[in-house]
Amino acid sequence: MFPLSIKDKIFIPMERTTETRSAVLKQVEMLLLSVAARDVRRISGWVTFKGGFLRFVTNMNILVPIDYGAITIEENESGTFVKYELSVQLMLGFVSAAVILLFSYMLFHDHKPWASCLQIASFAWAWLFGGNYAIARHRFPRWLDRGIRQIPNH
Repeated sequence: MFPLSIKDKIFIPMERTTETRSAVLKQVEMLLLSVAARDVRRISGWVTFKGGFLRFVTNMNILVPIDYGAITIEENESGTFVKYELSVQLMLGFVSAAVILLFSYMLFHDHKPWASCLQIASFAWAWLFGGNYAIARHRFPRWLDRGIRQIPNH
């Protein structure tokens, strides 16, 4: 089963200074606003936001599969990292409900065999949720990394 969130961190090759954390969080805020994130807030070292597909954006928007998230800076002896936690619960619920409706329609209206309906519904769920989950897991850290590297003097 797929998890309900995406959690990871990316290394940022920046010199550790007192301004590093603030500059990175400010850049993260700007990046999120540039892709029409809602309710972007900085709260005690975290930048929180809302995304999702219930916004007036194209389906290629980086935040479509992500309903909300939080991003922070983590510093340790290994270096500086951007840590993020993203929720995909809304996408999971919507896709699951749509696939249940598809399954029910095929089973009761088209009178297809139960096993055939289950196969089609399983494929549809894996394609819609699994595909979007995999794409978000792959695209988000790369998008974030590219955006952070645009910080002046970086």
